Amino acid sequence: MNFVRIAANVGLTGYGVLLFSTAVVSGSHGNGTPYKKLEDELLRRDVLEVAKELGVKNLEKLHLYTHDGFFPMSHGSLATPGGAFLLLPEFFSRDHLYKGKDRFGVTESVYRALRPNDNVRKFSIAHELTHVQRGDSYIKDGIFLGTSAAVLNLVAPKRFLTITSPVLLVQCLAWCSAVATIGALAKITYLRWAEYNADKKAALLGADFANGGKLLCDKLLLAQKAVFDGHKYGWVWLDANGEHRLSLSNPLCGERKRRIERIDKMLQLRERQEGHEAAVSLPGGKYT
Repeated sequence: MNFVRIAANVGLTGYGVLLFSTAVVSGSHGNGTPYKKLEDELLRRDVLEVAKELGVKNLEKLHLYTHDGFFPMSHGSLATPGGAFLLLPEFFSRDHLYKGKDRFGVTESVYRALRPNDNVRKFSIAHELTHVQRGDSYIKDGIFLGTSAAVLNLVAPKRFLTITSPVLLVQCLAWCSAVATIGALAKITYLRWAEYNADKKAALLGADFANGGKLLCDKLLLAQKAVFDGHKYGWVWLDANGEHRLSLSNPLCGERKRRIERIDKMLQLRERQEGHEAAVSLPGGKYT
């Protein structure tokens, strides 16, 4: 009997049960960020209007909160009994005022530069609603569990999962690390796709949303630089050009902006084509 394989499968199963209970019972946001219920009725109305444009259902399961960070966040799925959390930065509220340096140490000038306009606000809400509508936070964990279990039970050699000698112990630890790493890479790959796809769905709602997405990327770059460069809050990942990213699973803002710009150009082309088709259908068959 291979106790290492059994123990690993028990651990994966326990993790899966924990995720399932979270989805059924509470829809916990799962990130430890201090938050409070959304009280701004205008911001709540923004969420409902964007949800209507996206065709989001089960809105009664959507729990709206604010937090003191810079980045909109979401967790959960509207398809589960526990519902989903949508966490919006406090300064998304139109009447929010600068209260002095917070735990991030951001100055008033940076704070004012980060304040969103209506387009940024709508794009951010649409992006996060796409995540909870699809249930990305649970899908990514399901991919991690499924990939890890497949590698553990179908790929890893049985003799490498025994610890009857020091050499086999080292091999066992190496395979266990490989199982976790491959599962994490599969999860990261999905997360990066989910971020780009959420940007795409939000931008396709119209030119205002696309413009908001481009401006949001600029603001995220500024926020990351202000927070991470000046105060070393959290982990920082850089690309070859020194561009910041929040984590390995978070796409670079520059690439996100370039993709949104392509969508924006497509929307503009579509609008011109529709205008041309409408014009040629008029008497005379051409623009006047």
